[in-house]
Amino acid sequence: MSQHFIGLDLGTDSVKAVVIKQGLKGGEIVSSSFEPVIHDSNGDNTNFDVVAAAERLLGNLDSSLDVKNTPVYCSLPGDMVSIYKISLPASASRRAKEVLLFELDELLPYSSDDAVFDFMEIKRTASDVLYSIAVVHRDRFKVWIETLQKAGIDPAEVNCAPLVYSSYFNEAGRFNKVSVIVDIGYSRTNISIAGDPVSTSRTVLRGGRLMTSTLREAASADFETAEHHKISEGLNGQVGKILEGSLEMLVLEIRQTFNAHLAEGGAPVEEIYICGGSSKLLGLKDYLAAKLQLPVIELRNNHGSENQFVEHDERN
Repeated sequence: MSQHFIGLDLGTDSVKAVVIKQGLKGGEIVSSSFEPVIHDSNGDNTNFDVVAAAERLLGNLDSSLDVKNTPVYCSLPGDMVSIYKISLPASASRRAKEVLLFELDELLPYSSDDAVFDFMEIKRTASDVLYSIAVVHRDRFKVWIETLQKAGIDPAEVNCAPLVYSSYFNEAGRFNKVSVIVDIGYSRTNISIAGDPVSTSRTVLRGGRLMTSTLREAASADFETAEHHKISEGLNGQVGKILEGSLEMLVLEIRQTFNAHLAEGGAPVEEIYICGGSSKLLGLKDYLAAKLQLPVIELRNNHGSENQFVEHDERN
């Protein structure tokens, strides 16, 4: 007997859905689709605009699918979540939830009683256990869930955006090397290191919208015109010089992630995988490869029959 699931990616430029059929022999992607999110003339939108796009998207899925009774899985945006690494003595691992809650009380800018959190073990030695903890304020989480529910979306499970990459790819045995996935979206970029017992993930508020805004200010153009030039010219000519100034801070954030990973006992990153709508910027792969001195590989979905991720190696 098979069961269907819906994976929902709540992006700020478009919302994506993947329908998966799970059977006794495993799962397969049945279909995938997307719905644009409405923006104003400045390229801005709200959580309500994102959820409205999700409602439209689910309403347009295959009519043979009982969407209302199909479990939906989604993730909190990374900028809503605080991620901490906390090491505990191995003897305390049986009481990890209680001890971690106590530790969080010293770290959070609000009371741990107001926190919704989950955790996972990422490294264990004979004496210590290292945990990754994702925390969100209870009121903020409640508003986010209620906004989804008003649109008829009641998630069966909620994950945390920057943490899902490494856990998925590690479980799938995707990487033979220590690799970083850089998902460059419209409003934010998720950075996650996989292929290493020590995982490091974070979200930075830099993406395609900031690139367009930088170009808009430099050219004294409206947002739509700046977006057009960004897409058509990429990192070429005068437009490219302006965009490179915006990208320098993203490169710095990636480097800082590498340094944090090493400081936590992780191994050096050996290759970079990029994905997300803004990763399609012309010349971006070569730019990142030159700045970070690592091979950069595009990770995208193949819309063929198997719907598998395929690699495009752009090594220089």
